[in-house]
Amino acid sequence: TRRVRILYDTPYIRSLPTRLEVTDAGPLGPVTKTFGPLYGDAFSNELEIFHRHITEGTKPPTDLADSRRDLALMAEIIERMKESGGR
Repeated sequence: TRRVRILYDTPYIRSLPTRLEVTDAGPLGPVTKTFGPLYGDAFSNELEIFHRHITEGTKPPTDLADSRRDLALMAEIIERMKESGGR
């Protein structure tokens, strides 16, 4: 079992960095890992990681097929919102 949470320090200030908390069931009980917060601009962070993949020859954790599934999911969400009148 896995639980994933996005943590906002405050919901009232736009563009504040968030943290990602992932809890997995370990053999001795729950194991929680926290990622972030990243204080850099999201685009800059992605560009740095992209540069690292190109210069070091590493592969991103997701591939083109994942991107296609994400786009299909977003298109389906948009269609459902249109059908429901945006509710």
